[in-house]
Amino acid sequence: MNKKYVTFNYNNLYHLNKLYINNNMLEGRFDMSLYPALGSLYCPDNKLSEIYGGVVEEEISLIHCENNQLKLIDFRGTKNGCILGLLCKNNPNVVIYATVEDGTWDSSAKIYENY
Repeated sequence: MNKKYVTFNYNNLYHLNKLYINNNMLEGRFDMSLYPALGSLYCPDNKLSEIYGGVVEEEISLIHCENNQLKLIDFRGTKNGCILGLLCKNNPNVVIYATVEDGTWDSSAKIYENY
């Protein structure tokens, strides 16, 4: 079965530092590598299935992604891979590949910091 990913790609936002996209019924994968200057992502109350870090070079100060349908948060392959703050409640069974300094998530989440 082929998975189809919807990616948010707005090339004119290359230098974007903070992004607020909460409560917009957004679905699919959010690819942070398209926004290499992005330091904070606020995307609660959507239907996102994945957040992908890609080649993000800076540490991420905050990802607020509560109340989505996240199955994967993947920062493998990033230069830093560090998320200073992660708010990820109400995403049962999410798998997280990242070094997280501080955060909240469901007890069913699986965290892999040394990948």
